[in-house]
Amino acid sequence: MRIVVLDERTDLQGLRTRLLGDQAVSDSAFERLKSLNPHVNFKKIPAGTVLLIPDLPDLRKGESSSVAGDAFDVLRKQLLASVSAAGTRVRDGYDALLAQQKEVSAVVDSAAFKPALEADPGLKEQVEAGSQVFEQDREQAKAADETLKALQREAEAELTALAKLLA
Repeated sequence: MRIVVLDERTDLQGLRTRLLGDQAVSDSAFERLKSLNPHVNFKKIPAGTVLLIPDLPDLRKGESSSVAGDAFDVLRKQLLASVSAAGTRVRDGYDALLAQQKEVSAVVDSAAFKPALEADPGLKEQVEAGSQVFEQDREQAKAADETLKALQREAEAELTALAKLLA
């Protein structure tokens, strides 16, 4: 459904020409137009009148606008920005995880730590378990990032398709 605000006085024939040009349209389409706008006298439509326009196949889109206005575009931008922000948070978390892993590796590989690691078998097991946890976290962060990228692509495609339906 679309909307039009008339900028000059017209009648049903003038409205027909404005919305469709020389295209022939069934009378039933204009009966529907009339039923959507019971507040209008179609013999003399004053300037400033707001009309709801049914979806007509040959309607000149430039003569009317979507009933939703730009609300859908705003929603689309907000949704895509939210998904993008989530992806940024995941990547930032992944970067922080890598930095922590490098710091821990530097300490474990240091000359000062090696004797303690060799002397205590329990400590060696803890370091190995910690390395496995780092690796699992890194794999999960990569998978989450890929999932969010796929979600963003799918959301963009679905929102584009929906926008075409609403136009």
